[in-house]
Amino acid sequence: MQDGGVPPHGIIFILFFVKLNVLGEQLFAAVAYFSIIQYANVASAVETKGGQSLDKPQYW
Repeated sequence: MQDGGVPPHGIIFILFFVKLNVLGEQLFAAVAYFSIIQYANVASAVETKGGQSLDKPQYW
């Protein structure tokens, strides 16, 4: 048990994420933007098709 309650691999992950965010900030933003657009397309497809896209995904 650590005093801070954060496991060591969590601290390493945070440090790695910060370094990765500094080095590849634009790439990270692009991936996040693509994820938001993808989610919006899936949500709109589910709304327009009445949930049929859940059975047969058309957005891939």
